[in-house]
Amino acid sequence: MNARSIKGYEVKRAVISENTAANNEIVAAVTGKRIVVSDVTVVCTVANALTWKSAATALGGMAHSSEYGLFETAAGEALNLTQDGTDQVSGYVVYIEQVETL
Repeated sequence: MNARSIKGYEVKRAVISENTAANNEIVAAVTGKRIVVSDVTVVCTVANALTWKSAATALGGMAHSSEYGLFETAAGEALNLTQDGTDQVSGYVVYIEQVETL
């Protein structure tokens, strides 16, 4: 399989498989880098309120945009998905780790 890239950044993918009413880490924090999400697929077994977060700060669903994608974390913060129920939430995110620029 060939690695894909966006403007020199390696495109990565993380699996979502959660069933806990909590702030679930989907992509671990990377020092000095933002996690920029370009694609999301989420399937819930029942109705479920989901909130994307940069560590503990809500991103407001997919309302945030970035240079490359749908939304992004702050530099050095994990991408988390909070759910309000304990039913299965599955899917994946496609993302890049972008170096913080001043």
